[in-house]
Amino acid sequence: MPQHNVQCCCCLITCCVLRSPVFQDTSYPYHSIEGQMRALADLAYLLGQYEFAVQSYRLAAQDYLAAPNSRWYAGAEEMIGLCSVLTSDPSADPLKYFNRAYEHYSKVRGRQGRMLATRTMLYAAAYQAATGRHHAASVCLMRAHFDEEAARAALLLEAAAYCLLRCRPASVRKAAFNLVLAGLRYHSAKQKRLSIHCYKQVTGIYSASAWRHISEHLHDILGKQCAELGDARGCLQHSTALLDCSHRQATAQAHYLGRFLEAVQAAGVAGPVPGLALPLVVTDDVMVRFADQHCYPPNTPASLLPGSSSSGAAAAAAA
Repeated sequence: MPQHNVQCCCCLITCCVLRSPVFQDTSYPYHSIEGQMRALADLAYLLGQYEFAVQSYRLAAQDYLAAPNSRWYAGAEEMIGLCSVLTSDPSADPLKYFNRAYEHYSKVRGRQGRMLATRTMLYAAAYQAATGRHHAASVCLMRAHFDEEAARAALLLEAAAYCLLRCRPASVRKAAFNLVLAGLRYHSAKQKRLSIHCYKQVTGIYSASAWRHISEHLHDILGKQCAELGDARGCLQHSTALLDCSHRQATAQAHYLGRFLEAVQAAGVAGPVPGLALPLVVTDDVMVRFADQHCYPPNTPASLLPGSSSSGAAAAAAA
């Protein structure tokens, strides 16, 4: 692992040790054998004796698992994983210990257990990203977001999307899907600006005609959220994009047109609307259909009307 990444992990591990369950949980008093074993393992880590620290953590973890005490066992497994990151042993597998810690932290009731489980997956994702396995890092972040609150889940989803973009080749569509989910979670957490930021990154990806319904859905959401934030220009921009809805029914087209007119009025646009593609109408070639019948203007020559005698004579002469 690169040296600067190891140094970053050291800073994270120090915070982990100082906030570990041995300092906050009273399940095992400090003078108990289990508490002393955990303190010994933490001290060995702080002195850089990672192999001895791993041995001490494993010995203590057996007692925590036999108790059973999921929180203390998960903390020991988490520290074994972090020590494995810093050791030079190529056979060490930190992810195995991170996964165990996540599973047992998830058994701890309350908000704190959920946060500790998320922290473990953040360590796992950081390790995977540092070793160039960005897709695996996104999987860790996705795993952590399921039980989290809306704002935290949105941050994890957004980070997972950026990991997918760093893959070679980049998983653009999966990243876009994660950004859409992040936008939904941000909106649930009432972080509308962050939600708009996620949605805007996706609009260019789904601009092709094959993704017309997804693009329309995104512009619909962005238009509503811009209106709620008071961004009249942004609302007008996305309402304009919704006018390309010939595939929709007449009621939906009328609804989008009404929203567009409201956006124009709110933005105070006096001249032409930027980005509005108006249809080109050729007045010399207009056909009107009413009740499945062609309609003709009153000054149409009789020879052009179907069923007229002059048109029939012209057809016979041509034959």
